[in-house]
Amino acid sequence: MASLLRPAAAILFLAGCALASSELVTPVKRDGCSTTRQAMPWSSLTSDEQQSYIDATLCLMSTPASSDIGNASTRWDELQYNHIYQTGWIHDVGQFLPWHRYFIAVHANMLRDACDYNGPLPYWDEISDSSLDDLADADVFQDDALGGTGSGDDSCITTGPFANITLTMQSDGNTGSYCISRDLQVSSLSGSTQASVDSCEDLDTYDDAWDCYYSTPPRRRPRCRRRPHAERFPEPPETPIFFLHHTFLDALWWKWQSANLSSRLTEMGGQNQVDESECEFTSSQCPGDDILNYDGDPGNTTTLNHTLWMYDLYPNRTVADVMNINSTDVCIEYTYPDGEDYKLKERSFMEKLFGKH
Repeated sequence: MASLLRPAAAILFLAGCALASSELVTPVKRDGCSTTRQAMPWSSLTSDEQQSYIDATLCLMSTPASSDIGNASTRWDELQYNHIYQTGWIHDVGQFLPWHRYFIAVHANMLRDACDYNGPLPYWDEISDSSLDDLADADVFQDDALGGTGSGDDSCITTGPFANITLTMQSDGNTGSYCISRDLQVSSLSGSTQASVDSCEDLDTYDDAWDCYYSTPPRRRPRCRRRPHAERFPEPPETPIFFLHHTFLDALWWKWQSANLSSRLTEMGGQNQVDESECEFTSSQCPGDDILNYDGDPGNTTTLNHTLWMYDLYPNRTVADVMNINSTDVCIEYTYPDGEDYKLKERSFMEKLFGKH
């Protein structure tokens, strides 16, 4: 496996996150984006932008793979395998949020590089949709969006642009044909209410916040099944809503970071290994020494030096590399329904730290 992994470029040693005399004593990755990708709720995209995003997603599903990882036949397969194979060590651990932040950026890069998509990145405004009586009424699940709920024993979706798509990358990394399935239940957003999200946002430490975002509300979403035991995989990457969900989750994390950038741009923690029981529950492989000896952590605590692996789809990075969404490895700017300018907060903080330029 080690041959598949590139050493992380530009590892930043960011140990110690305290302020001394109101000055940040640890380095922060400097603003380096020449082009910033806008991320906003699906309903904020124009109809043309929505269609362009759908077309680009369909493009990834049909574009031949650029590597031989996991018997992938398309670029979409490559993304799926990257997530599937690492399920046992990117969930229920401290790198959960930064790994998926980088995965969102890699997905956006693939949309751009393979399918010429340069439009905004949509996310699913789960807070707004949590108040619906019927989740099928959500804008993102209309026929001209990602399609509606599924039907039949396999819950295959029958409407929308992905209704007739056949995928092949299975949840165990093997291949076999199946449909995109969906079982929309508004109860799955019971934890994405404003009150629930606020309870995570109000937490003071990363250790508490990441665990809240992971275990409690926002990670719960409509069950998307591809076989009877698929509820063990609550975030299957084969369905396009996966990326809209994780972009929403990353928007929440950035909002939490923005409340105290002076410490939260360098605040990391949480375990870096899951219990064997979790691997058994998800039918996934727990990491062995070949993984743990490469992760960059001195023990079972996730650090800023922790390596984020992307199986050569894009270069590996460290947690430190993606803590700032305006770093060259992310380059995303979030638009929030509440209209607050968190980008302005970040820019103001950087100017205090480095000076105007």
